[in-house]
Parts: sequence; C-alpha cells; structure tokens
Amino acid sequence: MTVQDHEIQSLMLKKMGKAISFLAGEILTINAGSRIPTFSQLLETSGFSRGTLQNAMQSLEDIQAISLVKKGHMGTYLVEKNTDALLRCLGISYISGIMPIPYTKKYEGLTTGLLNTFSNPDNLAVEIVYMRGSEKRIASVEKGRYDFAITSRLSALVAINRGSSIEIVCDFGPGSWLSSHAVFFHDKNTREIQDGMRVGVDRSSIDHVELTKKAVGDHQVQFVNLNYNQIMKMIDENQIDVAVWNVDNLMEHQSDANYVPFKYSESSDDSSAVILISRANPVIKSILNEFVDVNFVLEQQQQVIEGRRYPNF
Repeated sequence: MTVQDHEIQSLMLKKMGKAISFLAGEILTINAGSRIPTFSQLLETSGFSRGTLQNAMQSLEDIQAISLVKKGHMGTYLVEKNTDALLRCLGISYISGIMPIPYTKKYEGLTTGLLNTFSNPDNLAVEIVYMRGSEKRIASVEKGRYDFAITSRLSALVAINRGSSIEIVCDFGPGSWLSSHAVFFHDKNTREIQDGMRVGVDRSSIDHVELTKKAVGDHQVQFVNLNYNQIMKMIDENQIDVAVWNVDNLMEHQSDANYVPFKYSESSDDSSAVILISRANPVIKSILNEFVDVNFVLEQQQQVIEGRRYPNF
C-alpha cells in the first residue's frame, strides 16, 4: 500500500485528526489477521463519539493505511496494515534508545546491527545514546525519557521481578551480550574467593550486583564500590582483591590476568542481550517488533567482531 504525505496531512488537520491518531495507535498494536476492537469497545477508551470513530476508521481505509474485512457476527479483522502510514498518522518519525557505552566488540556490533536494521524505514529515524549502569537505563525507560533500553536479560528479569513496569520485546540470545564471565584475582596464586577479601562491585549495574553476590556466596567479604570499567585497573593496583568481570574485556585488553571461569546459571541470562520497553508504551513495542530483525542484528554484530564491518555508533 502506498500513501501520499499530503493525504495524511490533510486528514490530520481536520477535526477528526485526533480520532485518526487514536485509531492508528490502536491498530498499530494489532497483528494482521487479528480481530480489531468493536466501536463499542473503542468508545469506552477513546472519548470520541461512534460517528467520529467510524469516520476516522474509514479515513484510514481510504488512504490505504489499513485493509479490513468484515466477517458478520465474528467481527471485523485486520487484513493488512501500512506501518509507515500509521506512524505518520501518529506523528511518530523518531524513536530513541539507550544502551551501555560500546567498550567491547560485542557492544559495538550490537549497536551497529540495531542502527542498520532501522535503515529501511524512510520516515522513521532512530537514535541510540549511551549510559553506564542498567539501573539508570531501565529507570530512563520507565520515566519515558527514552523509548527502549538494551540490557542483559539478567538485569531485565531482576528489575521485572522487583516490580519495574518494563517488558522484554526482543531477545538476541546467549552470547549476544557477552561471551562469559569470570572471577578475576589480584594475587596470581589465588583461585577462589576467601573471607576478608575486598570485592569490587558496580552498584549501578543490576547484573553485576547479582553476579557478585552469587560469586561471593556465604563468604564474609568487604565490598568496594567501583565503576565496572575500572575493575582491572583496581585489581592491578591492589585496590581490590577480586571482582567478576566480562571475559570479552580480557580477550581484547588483558592477556595475563589471573581468573577462573564463572557461570551464573544454566539459563545464560547474563550473556543474552535484550531490548526492553515500558509496559505503558505498546506502540513502541509494535514498532520494534515490526522493524528489528534479530538475525540481521546478530549477523552484523558478528561481522564487527570479526573485523569485516566497521562499527556504526
């Protein structure tokens, strides 16, 4: 379906523009082949009259933003939707996301894949900004400052379990966030955490807190607050005795560190990257489901890791 800009602009200037925008948002969250709400149901949530809603729905059909089929007592079903046209009816031409500072090839590749997967929509731009700490990123999405955030699956699940109003919309699978974790020691001869040790922990990172607690177990230790990116520096300078860290950092920057592999659980939640949104924003969920191609993102990530593609961020 093709839609002219001037047709949408003309409709939105009319009195029923708000009703059209409302319906566009409702239909954007519905999959093709599904039944759409009845006008009686829409009356309860919209505040518009039945006649206004009927005219607005007809307008969306007239500009080929949607194609509907009526099935008698079974209701009306969505045959096809033009996501680009619906977004323009909503006035959405831009969405924003937030993710960690891309200090590993995995993060560089993930950012590259995400930005490039949004290169196809002609009328939708995406911007990704960078912020350290999953606590801050999740809070930014909950407060509506950004449309989506990228974290580990572990961080997202912990936040959801403690009551955060977020949901996961894309899961890139094990190894997409990082390869694995390990426990790093200052003493070259030490292989396990012991009572009295100084343990580094980044409290702005939900998953680092969880990983550190799991690694420490019942040992009586002294926790030292730090920035995740300072871990190896503080270990080298004997400011801490031990910390959980990302093995990808080791492979890229530190070859002679003393560490032992660490597995949080069998679930691989700590190694999987996810996109999360506020549960109050179903339109963004539909946009991400429409445009984010998980396999494409993972392929681009691997190309960056292997040096076959320049990172884009």
